[in-house]
Amino acid sequence: MKTRSTKIRIVKDRYSRARGGRSKLIRILCKRCKAEVLTYQKDGPGWLKRCYLNRIVWPQKLARLQRNRRVREPGDMDALRCESCKAVIGIPTRHKDARLAYAIVPGSFIRRDATSSKD
Repeated sequence: MKTRSTKIRIVKDRYSRARGGRSKLIRILCKRCKAEVLTYQKDGPGWLKRCYLNRIVWPQKLARLQRNRRVREPGDMDALRCESCKAVIGIPTRHKDARLAYAIVPGSFIRRDATSSKD
């Protein structure tokens, strides 16, 4: 998969403040082939149930979906898949706060701290 070339900044907005202001960057890896699928800003504690589009920071193809005017409904988005093995990691959905997201398929991914060099 392509490498990141830009410095990633954590977004601080009303959503992160509502979760106590504790944010961290995590890497989502495919459980089947261990390829990196995305880097995500996780706000607050707890399990990863969904990935909001406005919190995806890498790859740029996914990060830009939030600003794409053609993506207004979950039906406008493809399923989140591993680019290496094509396993489904997430299903497009709209959360009750109206934000578009991918509902993560339990057991389909591995979560890693983005600052860690261990795999």
